Amino acid sequence: MNHSRILRAPAALLAAVAVGLVLLLVACGGRAATGTSTTTPATQAQTLSNGTATTTSPRPAASGGMTTQEVIQAIAPSVVRVRTEIQGNSPFGFRGSGIGTGVIIDKEGHVLTNNHVVTLGTNVPATRVIVDLYDGKSYPATIVGRDPLSDLAVLKIDAPNLQPATFANMSSISVGESVLAVGYPLNLGGGSSPTVTSGIISATDRTIDETLQTDQGPYPVSIAHALQTDAAINPGNSGGPLVDHAGHVVGINTAAIFTQNGLPVQGIGFAVSVQTIQPILKQLLATGQVQRGFIGVSVEDITPDIAQSRHLPVQSGAGIVSVQSGSPAQQASLQPGDIIVKVAGQTVRNSGDLTQILASHSPGDKVQVEYYRGSKRETATVTLAQRPTGT
Repeated sequence: MNHSRILRAPAALLAAVAVGLVLLLVACGGRAATGTSTTTPATQAQTLSNGTATTTSPRPAASGGMTTQEVIQAIAPSVVRVRTEIQGNSPFGFRGSGIGTGVIIDKEGHVLTNNHVVTLGTNVPATRVIVDLYDGKSYPATIVGRDPLSDLAVLKIDAPNLQPATFANMSSISVGESVLAVGYPLNLGGGSSPTVTSGIISATDRTIDETLQTDQGPYPVSIAHALQTDAAINPGNSGGPLVDHAGHVVGINTAAIFTQNGLPVQGIGFAVSVQTIQPILKQLLATGQVQRGFIGVSVEDITPDIAQSRHLPVQSGAGIVSVQSGSPAQQASLQPGDIIVKVAGQTVRNSGDLTQILASHSPGDKVQVEYYRGSKRETATVTLAQRPTGT
C-alpha cells in the first residue's frame, strides 16, 4: 500500500506541503475555494459507451504502428479542458476555480475525468463546469456521477460530432511500453491546445489508498491497479488520458509525487488504469454512483520480504490489521492477523486486488473469503454491506 499522504492539487495549494514525500492529486491550475524497452502488442481495444465495451480493430505494436504525431492527431479531438467553479463561504462571494482535463468516451457527450477535478479537491461538487473542446467551442456540463473512492467522475455535454477515445485492453499493457500524457497542465496556452508529454509505463499494479481531510470532512481515495509512469504529470493534467502508441487510452492521469517543499519528484506519476475504470464507469453511467461491497477491514500488503521475516505461510495476500466493530468481517469471525488470499473465487495478492474485487460486488452479496489463520487455510462466508460514508 502507498503510505504517502495525498493532498488536493489546486496550484495555489502547492506551497502548503509541509513534510515528507507527498502523493498529490494533480487536478487544478487556479484558485481553490478551500484553505522495458519491448512493447507487447494488444489484441484489441475497447470503446466505452454507456458502460458497454465494443471490440475494435487490433492494436499495432508501438515499434511498427503510429508515429507520435499520428497518435496526437488521433487522440487530441477526444481530449477536453474542464473548467470548474465552486461557491466559497466568504460573505464577499469568493468563488474557487480550477482547470483539469477530460476525455470524451461516447458520441452522446459523456466525458470521463477525475472526481477531484470536479470538486477542486474537496468533497463538494462544483457549482459550474465548462468543457472546452479541441475545436475551441465550449459547452456547459452536468455532473452525471462521481466516485470519490476511485477518483473518477462522468460529465455530460450536449455537443454534435464528438470523437470518442478508444480504450486499450488492460491485459496488453506492459511495463516499458511507451505512453503519452495529454492534457492541460497549468492551463498553458490558455486552453487552445493540449500539452503532450512522453514516457513509459514504469510499473503496473500500484495502489493509492489514502484519506484526505478537507473542510467538509474526510475524502477517501482508494485506487487499485494504478499505472506508474515517468511521463510528466502536473496540476491540470488530472482527468486526461495516458495513451499508448496506437492512440488508445490506458489510464486516466491522477497523481504525482512532490517533495516537502512542493517540488515535483522527477519521473513518478500515476494513472487510474482501464482495469479499474471499466466497472466504475459502467455504474456511473447507469446510476450516477457506485455501490461496492464492504467487509470492514484495514489491511496491509503481504510481500515476500514480510512473509520471510514473519514466517508466514504465503508470499502474498492482504493481511488484516484491524476489523471494524459490527462489520461483515467481524460477523464472519475474521480477525487481525488473518491473511486474505481469495475472495469470490478471485486471487487476492494485495490490497489492490481486494479493493478491485469488492468494487465488482454489491451490498448484500454473499462471497466466500479464503484466508490463512496461522498455517491453516480457512473459508468464511461474508455478506457484504454498503461502504459507510467517509470511509
